[in-house]
Amino acid sequence: STPAKHDLLLPGCTADPLMMYLKALGVFRILAEQEEPDVRACWRNGVLTLHTALDREAMVTFFLDRYVPTPIVAPWNSRYKTGLRGDPESVTPIEKCTDQRLRDYRDVIALTRTITSDDKSRVLAECRNKLPDSVVPWLDAVYVLTADKPGYPPLLSAGGTVGTSGSGDLSMNHMKNLVLALGLVSGKRGDATVPGQWLWSALFGIGL
Repeated sequence: STPAKHDLLLPGCTADPLMMYLKALGVFRILAEQEEPDVRACWRNGVLTLHTALDREAMVTFFLDRYVPTPIVAPWNSRYKTGLRGDPESVTPIEKCTDQRLRDYRDVIALTRTITSDDKSRVLAECRNKLPDSVVPWLDAVYVLTADKPGYPPLLSAGGTVGTSGSGDLSMNHMKNLVLALGLVSGKRGDATVPGQWLWSALFGIGL
């Protein structure tokens, strides 16, 4: 039988400030794409509310054990290139791990190693030609190829540097936090003493 649906509030995902709003959209999108295609969402008093068959424990278990991260790479940026030479906090642990959820991520990193041009426009074009469809939404978010020259949405291109926020490379930050959250170095997930505690805080505001 089909599991009964209910409304589940996520107090850790609010409409304000912007980063919390974006987190809420990300949580909804991931659940809809990977776990529950017919999940629905709305805002109630500024709090994300899901119409879902999952309870709190089931949602935390999904993110801990089944969530498949989208590969986010930036082979046009110097920090990413440095990471490919060996970064114990980001690229290296993902490449060496055996977690099947990160198989696509490892394959995408391997493909970026085949992009060796120093010409930025050529690298951007090669990314569109070589990288799989799973990466295309990320590429579309950070640059647009035109007949004349690439265009860069300002939100994700600080100072004309593609795929950055402030001085940080978003791809490297993403991998670093995945390594930390999935425990690819320490062997533990989430908080060092309570696995999943970060998720309870991020989703439900517990422990904040």
